[in-house]
Amino acid sequence: MIAAAAAIAACAPGGLGGGAGFLGGGTGGGTGGASSVATQLLGSWRNTRIVATGGDTIITETVWTFSAGGSCSKAVSQTSVSTGNEFFFPTQSCAYTVGGSSVTVTFAGSSVPTTFSVAFSSGTLILDGFPFQRIG
Repeated sequence: MIAAAAAIAACAPGGLGGGAGFLGGGTGGGTGGASSVATQLLGSWRNTRIVATGGDTIITETVWTFSAGGSCSKAVSQTSVSTGNEFFFPTQSCAYTVGGSSVTVTFAGSSVPTTFSVAFSSGTLILDGFPFQRIG
């Protein structure tokens, strides 16, 4: 129980950052002049969500990484606080382009583009409404 409380206290509140809109893709990757949004987006960003369900607490962590060459990746893991079991979903490789205040992502193996809104607030990335903290 103490471990669960520590885990909850250590994690920032916020959404999963991986709802239905986070499946799919877009084409291209980082061409054209660098915009302020494109520059700020570079690096790795983490969102942690804690959900109590069915007698357990599940911690879901989503990490997006955006590279200067237009490549990106999304990694998701889930941890059961009651059992300590951790599950890592396969990391999804992608390409991205930035246009104005949005980013369009294409996941490897997909031809379906997905566009997300992008904003920044006090160093926090707000990706499609979900807060992400810079981790690299």
